[in-house]
Amino acid sequence: DKSKVTVAFPDEGAFKRFHLMFEDKFPLVTCTKVREADERHVTVKEGEPSGRHVVIVDDLVMTGGTLKECAKVLLAHGADKISAYVTHPVFPHDSWQRFT
Repeated sequence: DKSKVTVAFPDEGAFKRFHLMFEDKFPLVTCTKVREADERHVTVKEGEPSGRHVVIVDDLVMTGGTLKECAKVLLAHGADKISAYVTHPVFPHDSWQRFT
C-alpha cells in the first residue's frame, strides 16, 4: 500500500544523493551514522517511521552492517515493515548471509 510507504536514508550522504527523487512522493526519514572502530551507531535524525512500511534507499552496501543497524533503529521507532533498495550491493566474504 503506497500510502503507508516512507523512504529512509541510512546516512546524510544517501539523503543528499536521493532525496529529490522521493521528497514530493513519500514522507522521508533521515538517519545518521557514526562509526567507532568496527561498530556503527545509527540514530533517526529526522522523520517519523512509526506505523509505516519503511524502504531504506542507499547507493552502496559493503557488508550490510549499517543497513542492518538502520533497520533495527527504524523498527525500534515503530516502523511496521522494513525493505531496502540498494543500487550497488557488494557483500564480500558471503556477508549477504546476514540477511537470510
